[in-house]
Amino acid sequence: MIDPGVKIDSVVFDPCVPVGTTDIPVTVYVSGGDGGPYEVSSDNGSTYNGAGITTINLAVGSSYDIVAKDGKGCLTSAQTIDIQNEFDISSATITPVSCLGEADGAVNISVSGGATPYSYSWTGPSAFTASTEDISGLYEGSYTVTVTDNNGCIIDSIIAVTTIADITLPTITCPADIAVNNDVGLCGDIVTYSTPVGTDNCPLGTNTVMTAGLASGSLFPIAATVVTYTVTDSVGNTASCSFTVTVTDNEDPTITCPADVAVNNDAGVCEAASVTLGSPTTAD
Repeated sequence: MIDPGVKIDSVVFDPCVPVGTTDIPVTVYVSGGDGGPYEVSSDNGSTYNGAGITTINLAVGSSYDIVAKDGKGCLTSAQTIDIQNEFDISSATITPVSCLGEADGAVNISVSGGATPYSYSWTGPSAFTASTEDISGLYEGSYTVTVTDNNGCIIDSIIAVTTIADITLPTITCPADIAVNNDVGLCGDIVTYSTPVGTDNCPLGTNTVMTAGLASGSLFPIAATVVTYTVTDSVGNTASCSFTVTVTDNEDPTITCPADVAVNNDAGVCEAASVTLGSPTTAD
């Protein structure tokens, strides 16, 4: 029978159950009655350990009704204890960053075991902090989460958020082909056009350079000149476009003849043997 003079003073065990643990030691401190040795039961008195054995191993993830009795068979009142399951981050679902420089990654974790409620503390790149179970709006990098349960037990994990490989080429559009006549007096034409600028799906920017031809505002020669621009994105993907500037010479050349020449015939003949003519002057 239950004897108020026999009592359980305390039941001591570590409430923080590490991953991989199947059972933990539980020590029962008993006083009163005939002074012992005491026997301890974890199933409300259905079975007992041997006399004097007050530390017992109990499986995690269960509740137990602890009872003790003295050498005369006098019983304590039952004391219920809860041993939590192993405390762990059981899963982590990672959404990678879509493009280098974007902040659209995410981490969703699931915690099991321990004693609820849990509290969360996250740190990460660019002074990132959060106190929620799941986090989003993330840049690429390593994020550390510390989870604390209601018993003060702590687990930590480092989770890497990566970036999806950027295989999307940048885009660039050139102006239409240009056909012009030469400027008056020039062997070509000063041609202006809208300089192409490339764009990309990722935010870190692009670099657009002319790789062939002449820049806008240059004197293009009488001919067909191919102008090419190439854009490179932040991870080295490239794309190019080209257009042709054709300058046609529609200005006639010029020629200036020397002045008329008037001379007398040579004596006794019907002609002049030595006549000096000037040369015509030409230009284009």
